Formats: sequence, structure tokens, C-alpha cells
Amino acid sequence: MKKNILVLIGSPRKGGNTDTLANAFIAGALKDGHEVEKITLQNHNINGCLGYDYCMRNHGECIQKDDMQMIYDKLSKSDIIVLATPLYFFGFSSQMKKVIDRFYALLSRSLPNKQSILLTAYGSQDSHEIDGLIAQYKMIASALNWTNLGVVSAKGVLKKGDILNHPSISDAMKLGENLL
Repeated sequence: MKKNILVLIGSPRKGGNTDTLANAFIAGALKDGHEVEKITLQNHNINGCLGYDYCMRNHGECIQKDDMQMIYDKLSKSDIIVLATPLYFFGFSSQMKKVIDRFYALLSRSLPNKQSILLTAYGSQDSHEIDGLIAQYKMIASALNWTNLGVVSAKGVLKKGDILNHPSISDAMKLGENLL
């Protein structure tokens, strides 16, 4: 069954390792006939959450009228949400973190049957440095009642292009090809 997939890119570096990893996933998903939209968050005006709780009192409507409104709309129309982020100081990039903080408004909305994927790249060879980010992603997916379809992480890819022959490229492509 064809899925609508929204890929959110949290890296500020165009053509970088995270972008390349996401493109491998996208290639696999397109090969399998899915529809994919990719949004590079760096190119959009998205403010951090203000903590007014307006969204909780107004059925998930955010008081801020920035580009996050467009993302909310695309989230509602997507079957699968892919969060693609580099590991920045043991967590999500600031571009991705602003969007995730604004997911708070989604707790007041019904977004049934959503699925999610995490794609991440980081420079360290220490596979445990990614544990906190993966744990946070899984908590976010659980809080939003999204089904986690998988995590692909590429360690040891610090410089732009380091990922090109990394096994994670194949893993991301296979994940995109094998969506149900």
C-alpha cells in the first residue's frame, strides 16, 4: 500500500551526511512507489515553543503563526514521519529540536495511525553517544502514539561525504524499500 511520507531534515548542512542518509531512505521509498516530501528545516521560519499552553486550551492550535503551521498540515496528511538529524552535543540539532518542542500541540490533536523513523549521523566512533537521542526519539513517538518503524544511525561520519560508503546508506535504502 502506497504511503505518504514526510521527511524532516534537521541538519543545517545541505548535502551533508544527514541529508545523504535521508536521500538514501527516500530513494528506497520512491523505488517502492511511496510518495515522499522532504522539508529542510533550516530553510523555514520556525520559532521555539513559547510555553503558553494555548494549544492545550484550543484543540492543538498553536498561537504562533510561523512555518510550523505548514508542517502541522503536512504531518496530518502523512502516514510516516521521518526525523533526520545529526547528533549535536548528544541530542537533536536545534533546527529539529524547535519542531519537536512544537509537537507538544499535537497532544491535543488526533493523528491516528502515524508511523515514524529516525535517521541520524554523528562523528564519534562511540556507539553509546547516540543512546540519549534514540531514547528521546522513542519517548516522543510513544507520547504521540506513533509506531516506530526503525532507527538508522551512522557513526564515525564527521566530515561531509564520510557517509558515502558507510553501511548505513544501504540500511536506510532498505528501510525505505520495505515499508508496509
